[in-house]
Amino acid sequence: MTRVKIGVIGGGAIAQIQHLPFLKELAEEFDVRVICDISQRIAEFDAQWFQIPTYVTDHRKVLEMDVDAVLLCQTDPKTDVAIAAFNAGKHVFIEKPICFSLREIDSIIGAARKSGRVAQAGYVKLFEPAFEAAQQELKSTQDVRYVQVNHLHPGNTLHIRQFRTKRFDDIPEYAKQEIQNARKAAINDAIGEVPPLVERAFGTLSGSLIHDLYGLRVLFGAPSRVAH
Repeated sequence: MTRVKIGVIGGGAIAQIQHLPFLKELAEEFDVRVICDISQRIAEFDAQWFQIPTYVTDHRKVLEMDVDAVLLCQTDPKTDVAIAAFNAGKHVFIEKPICFSLREIDSIIGAARKSGRVAQAGYVKLFEPAFEAAQQELKSTQDVRYVQVNHLHPGNTLHIRQFRTKRFDDIPEYAKQEIQNARKAAINDAIGEVPPLVERAFGTLSGSLIHDLYGLRVLFGAPSRVAH
């Protein structure tokens, strides 16, 4: 079996808790060649802990390497890196949310189609046993008139502290500012200038509740309209 050569961009909590352990466990199928993070200490830690031969702090170096696919696990927005990865001929897996606006997703889809490479979204809960059981149960359920979802998310710390993770404070200030500016611009592109409360609600929808939204779409189809 030919192993898929992988580069991981973004070495924080989601990579340390989910992707890197599973890729290591599936070593017969996947060969993680490089880990990238703008925090050199995170990149170095991940490389040592998960036995990855190379670490870098610039995603462009990953795209120049001999990898078949990249996993985008970095802080949002991921749009520019995703498009660059497709343009470099790589298959791309994007952690949720893929992006914030219709313009962004159109650009990502266009780049993916032009490249002919595989584009995957991190909507992994579709493959969990509970979701599959619900999907099976609905086959015998007729005329569903009302669905309610209660999503309780008290904060990531309760989840993250169950795992071994590392964070460092060596991210350059200019990089933090660039990320903040890019995120602000992406959200503004999606919903315009809005009060902070609305922006926080949008963040919750595109972060935590995205699992519920795509789950409902798969179970019941696309909505005919969004009321509020």
